[in-house]
Amino acid sequence: MHGEVGEELLPTDAHGRVRVFAGLRWRTPVPQVEAGAERAAGSSEDHDAAIAVGRDRVERVVELADELERDRVELFGTVEGDQSHPLVDGLCQDGWHDQFLPRLDCSDPNPHPDHEEPGVANPFSYEGRRVVVTGAATGVGAALIELLPELGVDHVTVLDVKAPTGPHDLFLQTDLSQEAAVEAAIAAIPGDVHALFNNAGVADTSPPSTVLAVNYLALRRLSEGLIDRIPEGGAIVNTASTAGGQWAERLGPITEVLDLDDWDKTLAWVDTNLAGLGIQPYFFSKELVCVYTLRSSRPTVRRGVRTNSVCPAPIDTPLLEDFRQTMSDELIDWNISETIGRPVTAREVATVLAFLGSDAAAYVNGVNLLVDAGFTAALTTGQVDFSGLG
Repeated sequence: MHGEVGEELLPTDAHGRVRVFAGLRWRTPVPQVEAGAERAAGSSEDHDAAIAVGRDRVERVVELADELERDRVELFGTVEGDQSHPLVDGLCQDGWHDQFLPRLDCSDPNPHPDHEEPGVANPFSYEGRRVVVTGAATGVGAALIELLPELGVDHVTVLDVKAPTGPHDLFLQTDLSQEAAVEAAIAAIPGDVHALFNNAGVADTSPPSTVLAVNYLALRRLSEGLIDRIPEGGAIVNTASTAGGQWAERLGPITEVLDLDDWDKTLAWVDTNLAGLGIQPYFFSKELVCVYTLRSSRPTVRRGVRTNSVCPAPIDTPLLEDFRQTMSDELIDWNISETIGRPVTAREVATVLAFLGSDAAAYVNGVNLLVDAGFTAALTTGQVDFSGLG
């Protein structure tokens, strides 16, 4: 909420007006509540009256804070030109504010009221944040590490078998199909991780065990291995696919796999049971990611960490040729024709990943976000033309 408490204004001088805010602002991500007062520059009586009104309004906002069960507030005040004003000092002098401590903070009285705090003025900003991106040598991951510096990212760690050519701070050569390599990468990643982008993926041109390991097992192991390093307000963002969109048809076996929570047992289960499901390894791996995203989002958000996935349609990356080999040109071309006539670009997917990892998505959790130009919507509502499949 955002609003004023009280409507009175002190007398003003049209030629010498000074605008002073005696306000309370809860630190992000809680919205701002403020009370304003204007007074004429001039006599000490005006000054004393302004202090009295300012204190009255502060007290009433603190009462409102009690009603809303907020426990941290901040006093601020400015005049034209962003200069401090004695009124603010007056509000804090003589121990008057002690009765509100520790909830009332007079230590920084000079932010301009028209300026939001860092991270709020631009909720898409990555300023001061450290991120981890898997699979950043090519494709969507490469587009993401090009995008993040534009958003002010502080540090980027890349995990991949190939070194990225885009901007990054640390490259950890990691074979994500190998459990030991993933564990070693977790141990080698420095500092906090404000956003984990589980982006790496392979197609069915790789063996089934590799597809399941890279696309699902490594993603899960990184998420659970780094969760203690993700500060409150951080995010885990998984790259899934529209190929995983039929997960509800196999929720039973998917849940069975998720319950295993073991690398080798999962691969053994896939080796024994996948053929009987009548689904390609890639599709099943992405169904696992979709349901894992849903299932893990509850415990992670209880720790202040959001978990979501992005589900793109065919992407214009080098991996698209692998999908043409395993799914056929006909299927890929038909899918593209039923969207907007072209594949989604790596940059278009990367911008959605960056959104989900930012404060702009602060209330988005447990979502498998489609990036498919409405293909799934058309499919669900019977508007897709299947004649193109022959």
